[in-house]
Amino acid sequence: KVKLQMAGQQFERGQTAEALKLLDEALAWDSENPAAHLLLARCRIEDGKLSAATRAIAQAAEYSTGADADIAAVQGLIAERKGELDAAIGYYQQARQLDDTVVGYLLSEAECLVAQSKSREARALLDEQLLNYDNDPSVHALIGEIALRDGDSIAAARAFRAVLAFGDHDPV
Repeated sequence: KVKLQMAGQQFERGQTAEALKLLDEALAWDSENPAAHLLLARCRIEDGKLSAATRAIAQAAEYSTGADADIAAVQGLIAERKGELDAAIGYYQQARQLDDTVVGYLLSEAECLVAQSKSREARALLDEQLLNYDNDPSVHALIGEIALRDGDSIAAARAFRAVLAFGDHDPV
């Protein structure tokens, strides 16, 4: 368990190679630890090894005791990196259903919609969910970025003013 915690810290610091070494040790002790496989998948994504990430996240899902929002989100990220945007959106929606407190799942879903040239749907989704994340300027920032991309300077200005009202958030 300590090795897994250390691996997580190394990953957060950007030390993926060191995290992988520690994960090898953690998995040697407990090869069915879903958290270790989840972190392994994240490391493999950072290394650009999507096949290895897919195998690791499949093992995390297999060993997990139930549905897990983090696993669904990583599955979404893998699908997104593979260019499978419909699948990614489905995974991000699943993650939001499992844990609606993580704004990143919503933002990732909206970004996939934008990547599919569905910015109207992305803005509608963000506007619909705005009250659920009213204390997080990231939603306003993404609305502003999408509005800028779409040439709607009035909506962008309104969104960025909302971001600035939060204080120390950099909207761009």
